[in-house]
Amino acid sequence: HDPVFDGDEMYLGYLGVHCVDLTSGAVKWGVEFPSGNKGLKKTYSPLRIDSDRIYGGGGGSVYAIDRRTGATIWKSDRISDYAGLFKARDNAIVAQLEIVGGKIFSRYGGNFSDGKTATLREPLGIVVLDPADGKSMFHFDKAKEGITNMVVVPEASTVVFADGGNVYGIDAAAATPAEAFKVPIEFKRK
Repeated sequence: HDPVFDGDEMYLGYLGVHCVDLTSGAVKWGVEFPSGNKGLKKTYSPLRIDSDRIYGGGGGSVYAIDRRTGATIWKSDRISDYAGLFKARDNAIVAQLEIVGGKIFSRYGGNFSDGKTATLREPLGIVVLDPADGKSMFHFDKAKEGITNMVVVPEASTVVFADGGNVYGIDAAAATPAEAFKVPIEFKRK
């Protein structure tokens, strides 16, 4: 994914998170963590900055890092742990992070490519994490036959995504996120 820039710092989200000083070119700090799957492309989620923290995902967990010092503030439980024992055989791929309503929305699983073919990688779902400690506030694990990227609709304080049969909305403004709506859809082609 593209690096994230803030002032004279560049944050790279590959093999973890690394901060580069753009005035000197020096690596200020680095926090390494494993990818979701080394055989697939883009199995790290794009980085997200919020105030004094930067969030990244890899190795099946979400990391909150102090963006000035590189200290790990917290590491979430493995996302696969939220998916149940049967689905938790492998690390889930944390594919997307969004900060909405003061909460961290994490999408896991989806379609990934090895450069030749695309493959659906399960488990699939959304976990909303508390930024204070990385604990789960909400978990959606009902996705079937795939999951789309999350789309943030700020004016409605809603996070929207779809699976193979429904479009879902999660209320991001609520103290505890909850499913706001579910609308059936039908794909003419798989």
